[in-house]
Amino acid sequence: MKMRQREILNAVSPDFPRDNMTKAEYIAKKIDEIKSMTLEYMEKNRMDGYILGLSGGIDSFVCAALIADAIKDTGKELHLLLMPNGTQSDMADSIACVDALKARFSCISAETISIENAYSGALEDIGRSQLFDVTDKYALGNLQARLRMIIQYSLGKRLLVAGTEHATENVTAYFTKFGDGGCDFIPTDGLLKNDIYEIAKIYEAPEAIIKKAPAAGLGISKSDEDELGVTYDDLCQYLSGHLIEKSKADRIFKLYEASEHKRHLPASPRNLWWKERSQLTTHIVVDALHDFIRGSLPCLNAEESIDAAIDYINEHPEMQVFYVRDHHPETHCSFKENGGIWPAHCVIGETGSEIDERYYTNIKKTVNSPIAHFNIFNKGENPMQEEYSGFGAKNEFFGQLRFNLSRKVVVSGMATEYCIKETVLLLLKNGFDVSILKRGLAYIDKEEHEKVLAELESIGAKII
Repeated sequence: MKMRQREILNAVSPDFPRDNMTKAEYIAKKIDEIKSMTLEYMEKNRMDGYILGLSGGIDSFVCAALIADAIKDTGKELHLLLMPNGTQSDMADSIACVDALKARFSCISAETISIENAYSGALEDIGRSQLFDVTDKYALGNLQARLRMIIQYSLGKRLLVAGTEHATENVTAYFTKFGDGGCDFIPTDGLLKNDIYEIAKIYEAPEAIIKKAPAAGLGISKSDEDELGVTYDDLCQYLSGHLIEKSKADRIFKLYEASEHKRHLPASPRNLWWKERSQLTTHIVVDALHDFIRGSLPCLNAEESIDAAIDYINEHPEMQVFYVRDHHPETHCSFKENGGIWPAHCVIGETGSEIDERYYTNIKKTVNSPIAHFNIFNKGENPMQEEYSGFGAKNEFFGQLRFNLSRKVVVSGMATEYCIKETVLLLLKNGFDVSILKRGLAYIDKEEHEKVLAELESIGAKII
């Protein structure tokens, strides 16, 4: 089940707050990133603005606020469409959202276009088909979503159609294929539902919007959570890399697996996602720590190796990344003052034990940056035991590294003669397919580094 969760997070790629950021810092950074990309995409396509269907829910409010904030000084437009199907029970919420947004941003225009006639006309026409089932709530609900998207594209001349999807919906594909799932630009892609609420507060969403239970309003269920069979809080915990109850994790996996087709472009004889699954590879970063870079035990090529490893990680976003780190108590037996051979290094709680900042700032896919509870595995915590290999390194929630690996692994880090060598030896001994990223290695002695690589290659490791 843990491996399933890792595979899902690697594929869905929710945006992770870094361990070195507060929640407020993360949200502020994401708002800036979203606004920048929203503006850049509009300008690159030489369009006159955006068009967005505003439902009266928190997701569409946040998307509208982010877009308006991005384009407010450009002379471009955000056009909001309220599209009720006859009498809409929460129409007052939709109007309150429009009022709050227009009070804040002058670039917004809005109008109401009812889909009642289009919907009743479509029902009348398709009702003649032998395939039509008037009791199928999903078909009737999805018809409404698709009609609303037709209207947006029909009216949005020279306007980009904005979508409201985020990672918490993506993992369950809680959207209508070619309905609200069909759009030009998704500002909130990768965010979690709790991020959406934080951003809504910043843009002063109406209180009723923040407090009401999220609901698609398609006549299928009273709320999103009723229909999904799992809460948004559970989904946020799961997508943040935390372990949740097995029954809930099973439910999420079932929803994810059943909806995979909705996250892909249409299948074809050339697009064979439905029969070709790429084999997952794990990149293990060993001891990319301050003390081995510029601290008490500096390695040669340390700075260059980090840049090379990060470049490789960014070139291969399909890989999952795990970090192994020395995490020693002050009384560790390897320290000279305790009878060992090494200066004190990577002491728990000190700067020397921290992973280099570039792994937080320069990795593009944030689920692959160091996250303590998710992908950092500690070794050397037993004061009476020297532990060079990362194979048995431990994470508090996910256990030993060995039980979290795919069969194919790539190794980078430091130092070649010690922790890299011992990690690779145990990986090979236990049947893993191991590649060593040579340009991503740091070492103590250049000649010995080359000898170790030759030795490891001779017993089955690939040097890349």
